[in-house]
Amino acid sequence: MEHQPHETTIHDGEQAMQQACIAGDLSTLRKLLQNTLGQTPNIHALLTTAVTHQHPKIVAYLLTTYPTLSLSQHTDIVKSLLSSGNVSILKRLLAHDPNFASISLDYGMRTFLTEACLSPPPKADPLIHVLLDAGADVNDGLGPRAGALLAALQGEQEKNIVVKIVRKGGLVSERVLYTAVEKERMDILPLLLRVGGGVVEEEELGRRAKKTGNEVVEALVEAFREGGIKGMAEYEKEVGEKVWEKTGWWKVWKSEK
Repeated sequence: MEHQPHETTIHDGEQAMQQACIAGDLSTLRKLLQNTLGQTPNIHALLTTAVTHQHPKIVAYLLTTYPTLSLSQHTDIVKSLLSSGNVSILKRLLAHDPNFASISLDYGMRTFLTEACLSPPPKADPLIHVLLDAGADVNDGLGPRAGALLAALQGEQEKNIVVKIVRKGGLVSERVLYTAVEKERMDILPLLLRVGGGVVEEEELGRRAKKTGNEVVEALVEAFREGGIKGMAEYEKEVGEKVWEKTGWWKVWKSEK
């Protein structure tokens, strides 16, 4: 005969609920929650455990049963998702609370999105795309004039993610442009200069390009400094192919065009 959980207090039943969330035992969890004598257990703790142990059915059940549950302070869940990369659970959480996509981890210096962008690719890629598609704030985090775009460059994310952040309204600031130069991101630097080159201190940009020791980066930045966007375009068309064939960059750039 199947064991029926007896009526229990929150204190006595909390550990059993946690164990059910760890094991993914939805049937037992449901029975335990129905026998709490009208008291409400720590649903946040149960949800965190279910997310950490990657049980989407438990997550869905808790969110459905407690539809007003707030996720605004759930930074522990963010850490679990960054570790697991579980997209299905993230989508369920976002369906419950769309603002979760823009959750701040420490008063604006770090957000869910910036932490995902700083995580090593390609594991974080699916999380980043889901957060961007959910409308995450791309300009919050990492201090003034930074946000997800700077984080993606620092985290060495692929070009498609950087482009997507730009299209979502990511600010191309001086910090972003300097980082793109220092990281020698020839796959994305021309686009960033076209979008935000008007705000940069060109002499400083040139100094940072020279410091890389990368002649392709130096040449592109010099062309931009001398002729702006038009000069950079002319360099790409008339000079770029010859130089980049020699350095090996042209094949990469051409495939990205």
